[in-house]
Amino acid sequence: MLARGRAKVPVVFQFLISPTLAEHNQTTSSYEITDPRLIWTREINLIGWRSYLGREPGGTDVLAYTAPARAENLATARAGATP
Repeated sequence: MLARGRAKVPVVFQFLISPTLAEHNQTTSSYEITDPRLIWTREINLIGWRSYLGREPGGTDVLAYTAPARAENLATARAGATP
């Protein structure tokens, strides 16, 4: 999104399937996937977001460039956030 927003590099494809798209961690599947043998559980996702943000996730000041699921519209150049 940042590359597209800056319009310096043409973006031809986005593959948005990672659990790191949103820091809210409130999806049904985030609660259902509890097997500790799995690589990316809800607990690990929370640790990842805490590490990335330097605080608890879910604040109102998190930009769409940080958490793409917060974007108002993924089709727009600015995606609802500023760098």
